[in-house]
Amino acid sequence: MESNDTTAQFRFSAKWTLVVFLAALSFHLYFVTVNWTYGFMPGHEFRQAQTAIITEYINKQNNFGIDYETPILGKPWAFPLEFPFYQWTVALVKRTLSLEYFEAARGVSLTCFYLSLPALFMLLGSWRIDGAKRWLLLALILVSPVYIFYSRAFLIDPMAMAFSAWFLTAFVRAMETRSWKWWGWATAVGTIGILIKSLVFLVWLFPAALFGAWTLWREWRRGGSTRSLLRTIGFGVGAVVAPYAAITWWVGYTDAIKEVHRSAWIFTSKALTEGNFGTFSLESRLARETWSVMGERWSETLAPPWFILSFLLLGVLLCPKARKFILGAFVIWMFGQLAFPYAYALQDYYFYAGAVFVVLALGFAAAGLIEELRAPLAARLCLAAAPFIVMGHTYLTGYYQLQSVKSPGGSGMTALFQDMLHSESVIVGVGQDWSAIVPYYSKRRALMVRSGLEYDQDYLRGAIDDLDGAIISALFISGERRSNKKVVEDLTTITGVVPTPLFRHLDTDVYVNPIFYSDLYNRLGPGGSVYPNVEPIDQPEGVDFTLNEFELHRNLAESVFPMIDPLPHRMRIRYGYSLSEIDGHDVLNFHPDSDLWIQPEKPSGRMRWRYGIKDTTWDREGAKSDGVDFIVWVESPDGERREIFRDEVVPVTDESKRGIIDAEFDYEAGPDEVLVFGCRARGNAAFDWAFVVDITEQ
Repeated sequence: MESNDTTAQFRFSAKWTLVVFLAALSFHLYFVTVNWTYGFMPGHEFRQAQTAIITEYINKQNNFGIDYETPILGKPWAFPLEFPFYQWTVALVKRTLSLEYFEAARGVSLTCFYLSLPALFMLLGSWRIDGAKRWLLLALILVSPVYIFYSRAFLIDPMAMAFSAWFLTAFVRAMETRSWKWWGWATAVGTIGILIKSLVFLVWLFPAALFGAWTLWREWRRGGSTRSLLRTIGFGVGAVVAPYAAITWWVGYTDAIKEVHRSAWIFTSKALTEGNFGTFSLESRLARETWSVMGERWSETLAPPWFILSFLLLGVLLCPKARKFILGAFVIWMFGQLAFPYAYALQDYYFYAGAVFVVLALGFAAAGLIEELRAPLAARLCLAAAPFIVMGHTYLTGYYQLQSVKSPGGSGMTALFQDMLHSESVIVGVGQDWSAIVPYYSKRRALMVRSGLEYDQDYLRGAIDDLDGAIISALFISGERRSNKKVVEDLTTITGVVPTPLFRHLDTDVYVNPIFYSDLYNRLGPGGSVYPNVEPIDQPEGVDFTLNEFELHRNLAESVFPMIDPLPHRMRIRYGYSLSEIDGHDVLNFHPDSDLWIQPEKPSGRMRWRYGIKDTTWDREGAKSDGVDFIVWVESPDGERREIFRDEVVPVTDESKRGIIDAEFDYEAGPDEVLVFGCRARGNAAFDWAFVVDITEQ
């Protein structure tokens, strides 16, 4: 940098601005990778978890189509949201490099951010910005809090911004040079960009439209013919025909699926624009509350509003040559907030799409103060350094505090769900809206009941019926809903869980399926829980749910008792439902006292029952099992029973009763009578680990 005095023409040196850029790049790379290998996803984890769980199921199911699963709102699981280009990329990177999902996602997001920088460098060149000055502007982007924090997020926004930035760059070059190569590039990247996330693309389409209009106006001022003007219009509009057609097709395709989904209709384009985005609401743009909250978002993502506005005003007043660039970039930045006020006010990551423009405005002001301000060079440089210092401080005192938390992600509750609940089961959540956080960390599909719908019994019954046989392993109710007795009673009845919560996690009560209740009750134990913040709840006095009988929905019975035909309609299994393997067979725990109620298909016939006691109960040192009785009764509607089969199994003394026992017997039952298959202790139940292989009607 060279300057003779306070009034001399200042010229930027590429050597020094490149040094500043490399220093900023080092700053960015260091902080963006802090806690890179920890699974916690700070920064609107609600949205990151949604993208993460979609990616996980795409990879797990090898489903690289557009009808992917979003397993958080019940069946049908497949209702697509955004075009899954980002999710496909993350899944492929994970497979190729054998990374964790979140590591692959962070790598993809960061790569996309860095790939957007060359596009911005070229775009600034099209704006006739000196090459040396461009390095300074890019350096300021690199120290922006939002571009450090969210360039490592499990979000589609960095990829959408990269394609959108390249679209704008290619569009400007195409309009300037009438190059079909640049036109084709703009069309291609624009089509992908708008499919990835249309709200990001629209932020970059706005300056493209402004540039196209300016190009047309300039040609008209120069006396261009009608034919040439129409050619210019066609050339510019033609570049967005394919993107427009693509997003129109995608919105129509996905809306048709969402509209008929009991829960996902809130994601239709109409519902989002009217509600979530505030697109058609004048009040949303004028409300003081909106801009008060928006100011908080400015303070999180970039810098305090007072600093941004003051520094830009300073640049406008003192830097005439930079004025049009400062104002133009600021107007482009404001477009997204004015177009989608609710989205920006409520979700800080939305600023990722267009914050680059206000950062450029700050950069133009900083460069203008260095070039045009009449003051000593040292004073000008200190003043120009202010945006770097303020944004760096904003990041270190804000986002960095979240990012530096060392956590694998999830909670004690999600860890328990992952460890103890059936892997193909469904969890039902109330009080956390449609958040995917618990489902993602639990590695379970979910029906997250959207806020307000927990009071709608028709919706709840319909959503549960839509699950169509899936096992509801747990219901968790958070916040104030826990104390609403009517809501709790309705939810526990409709979902079929044990009506008393088994444990509590912070402000969440967890109810479990009767099939898993005994197992979880005993594994949690009376001494407390090893899972952080998970506290077992004392069960009602005099009630032992581990001994209770529970009715079984047919779909549930089909899912968990494939070894029994006809299916049981009621069960009582001591220590809960669990499967293990014996001699190549999946066997059902049947520790005494246990019972299964079965309605035979015929009034009389023959049944085959295979059962036994595990070898480890009698072939061991010290105390052994004293045997069990396997019994079958015919039970009348009033509960009276008559015994029709009994096998006294004492393997410690009778070698014929070891291993899997294959028994058959005849039965006769009246129209309303059922068969009860039971297991009873012969003396005490210690070491009586009985099992059932299968029950079939011959």
